Amino acid sequence: MGELLLQYKKQNGGRFPTAIFIFRDGVSEGQLDKLRTIELKAIEAAVSRVIGPSKTPTKLSLICVQKRHHTRFAYAEAKLFTDRFGNQKALNVPKGTVVDSMIVDPDNEEFYLASHDSPLVRFRFQCFYHSKILKTLFAFLLQGTTKPTKYIKIRDDLRLSMTDLQNFCNYACYQCVRTRSPISIPTAIRYADLCAYR
Repeated sequence: MGELLLQYKKQNGGRFPTAIFIFRDGVSEGQLDKLRTIELKAIEAAVSRVIGPSKTPTKLSLICVQKRHHTRFAYAEAKLFTDRFGNQKALNVPKGTVVDSMIVDPDNEEFYLASHDSPLVRFRFQCFYHSKILKTLFAFLLQGTTKPTKYIKIRDDLRLSMTDLQNFCNYACYQCVRTRSPISIPTAIRYADLCAYR
């Protein structure tokens, strides 16, 4: 954290950030207390050590992002469409769907967000033999039920409303340069994963 703050200062004319927003990935339910008591305290210490005392303290927000769960969303009544072959196909919930009541933990401020969708994709295959089309095949690939991402608010000095926080998390899934579609996790986490793999 200290190195990142110094790099930020170097790139931004000697100024430190006034707010830091952290998406934290790879934390299980059993590790949330350690995240609050150990990791968050270490982040605060690094920020105060590098920035030092100032008239306007740096605001810190930490959101835990979880993908490893078994929660899925479905319509209460089936939303179906009929393809050109007369087959009925089920639709997933639309991208941007948020669930923040009923199924969430009452001890945490959390919500589920399905920022992406898993549509039915229609492919057309053509079989060739000596430049002649033998047959044309159509196939539907069902990528599966949309798996929402779980967001847990650990700390929020910015005091965003839950709606603003949900919108912010949703918008953060639209910034990936590898695709024109939204992804299931915030882009910063996806980039961090790619860096870790390398």
